[in-house]
Amino acid sequence: MNVVLMLSDLVCGGIWFLLYFVIVTRAIGGEDMELTVLPSEMVYIPSDTVIVALKMTIPPGHVLYGNPVGPGAGRPLSISVKCDDPGVRWLSVKKLKAEKFGPPFGDWVWIYRNEAVFFCIGIVAAEYDWDLQNCSGTIIFEGLLCRNACKLIEKSVPFSFTIGMKKRSSEKFENNGDILKKYRCAVPMMDLRYNLKERGRVREPVHEPPLRWKSIVE
Repeated sequence: MNVVLMLSDLVCGGIWFLLYFVIVTRAIGGEDMELTVLPSEMVYIPSDTVIVALKMTIPPGHVLYGNPVGPGAGRPLSISVKCDDPGVRWLSVKKLKAEKFGPPFGDWVWIYRNEAVFFCIGIVAAEYDWDLQNCSGTIIFEGLLCRNACKLIEKSVPFSFTIGMKKRSSEKFENNGDILKKYRCAVPMMDLRYNLKERGRVREPVHEPPLRWKSIVE
């Protein structure tokens, strides 16, 4: 069993360090998070705003670290979108506000309990003129799930929706009022357009240079 001992900052100017946290690199009692996705509409039209909700069910007694993580030790969660369709430009991620949590040692952190919902937001190109085109992608999630110990959760969750030329839905999340209510309360989390780092590697900005929309119908 590998154990990583994380040391906090110096306390009150003393010369000793506070043993803050122990992360055990193993599964936590076999319990895991359930991740589901839900587009705000099943059919979007050119210039529409695309919203894909990512809902996480957190096991009882566990906490999911937030983003930002807060002043305490830990790792902030990360969400990114992988989609090969150049007709959708992914812009940002919104989140529900997390709560403060004070562990037995060290400073407080931001966490979620029971459930967390995030919203990946994009926009369909105004020049998109291919009716009933299927758009598929993946939401990539990384986060720290903790109870008596912590483990890094890494999951890729697929999503799919259709891009058409006529509006077929008038209300966001029209069949899920609870998700719609959460979306209206969501606040900005991260900008997907200028996310230059992924797993420690530098990459080019998303959608730079400008997209070639005509390639969709060629």
